[in-house]
Amino acid sequence: MLEFWRLLYDLVFVPVVRLAASFAVFANADVRSGFAARRGWRAGLTEAVGRLGRGKPRLWFHCASLGEFEQARPILAELRRRHGDRLIVYLSFFSETGLRHGRHGGLADHVFLLPLDSPAAARRLLDLIKPHLLCVVKFDLWPELAWTAREAGVPVALISAAVHRRSGMAHPLLRGFYRAVLRACSFIGAADAPSARFLRAVSPTGVEVTGDSKFDAVLSRRDSAGGPPIRFAHAGTVLVCGSTHPPDEEGLLPILAKLLAEREDLVVVLAPHHVDGGHLGGIESSLTARGVTPERLTAIVERGGAVAGRLVLVDTVGCLFELYSPARVAYVGGGFWDRGLHNVLEPAAFGAALVFGPRIGNSAEAVELAGMGIAERVEDFDQLEKTLRRLLKDPSEARSKGAAARKYCEERAGASARIADRLERLCGLSAPHRGGRGNDG
Repeated sequence: MLEFWRLLYDLVFVPVVRLAASFAVFANADVRSGFAARRGWRAGLTEAVGRLGRGKPRLWFHCASLGEFEQARPILAELRRRHGDRLIVYLSFFSETGLRHGRHGGLADHVFLLPLDSPAAARRLLDLIKPHLLCVVKFDLWPELAWTAREAGVPVALISAAVHRRSGMAHPLLRGFYRAVLRACSFIGAADAPSARFLRAVSPTGVEVTGDSKFDAVLSRRDSAGGPPIRFAHAGTVLVCGSTHPPDEEGLLPILAKLLAEREDLVVVLAPHHVDGGHLGGIESSLTARGVTPERLTAIVERGGAVAGRLVLVDTVGCLFELYSPARVAYVGGGFWDRGLHNVLEPAAFGAALVFGPRIGNSAEAVELAGMGIAERVEDFDQLEKTLRRLLKDPSEARSKGAAARKYCEERAGASARIADRLERLCGLSAPHRGGRGNDG
């Protein structure tokens, strides 16, 4: 069946995607930017190969975007800790967002955007890099690249693999296609037991439960975080509402105004997912009409970081993680709209009591946390108001739930070392330097 699915993919899917992308260039600025960023990929990769040489083991990691890179980061750091510059790491992305972040940190020797999948592109990439291992994070497994790598004798690993019931693999007509793709993998490291069961039902060999490296990533960030950029000197209780969208804010803003009126010790940090001026202005107007005067984060930082008011409106990106650190209670946005919930592990790692909306199917951690009774999943805004009021009124319950959320993250640490062990065996990396200190050893 592999020949059938490969022929169908190469003759139908690849041309259709290329045609659709060509039309999208005229209508979508992000697509135009992506195509422009991919121009000259072969020349850039050729230069990198010439500069880096071929005398060392070469590992190629692929991530779709920033989220997958955060999962890859602790694994790459572990491999660097063990082997230093005795190996060469190539790192590819589908998105420019991932590319920008992947270029920092010194974990990869060359970072590039992956060209669209095709037999010719796959051959060129593998002929240039000649990797000892192709490692794909989460599930951005490009079929032709995987098939061509397997034919070339390159082990293919899929790590931190997470799938759910809404995955295309669940469709009876597509299961054969996914089986053909997954059989190109020498190793599949499932993020959890449910994902492993799902993957084994499609491709019964080579699947192991290694855990999800994103727990290591979030704990490492927590332990190295420098603290929030603002000070809550007079706050007895901090409520952080992170990554909110308009469907969240419609019901949340009136609730926040009520809570602030009821509790003089409460300070709220509101961090909308989108921070464009029009959206923030609308939030400010809505709050002001309800008797709440918000302070913008950048203005607080400019005057030294001391919070004077009681509602901080975050008007910049990149600092939400640190802002979760003082939270007693955290509301995570996205659960009241169709695209799904945002990252619940960040506030959980700091020990905040978690609350989120009903639509959590995209987040296995939120489903598990709610099922364990650690986090609060609310169905509507009336329930949200009651839940927030209860947790803020009862510090012992909030601390207990927050401690359980923190423990949940810490008990799932260690996947990075297990995955690194498995990757070493796959590509024949020797272990003498394990536990060493890179170039110092």
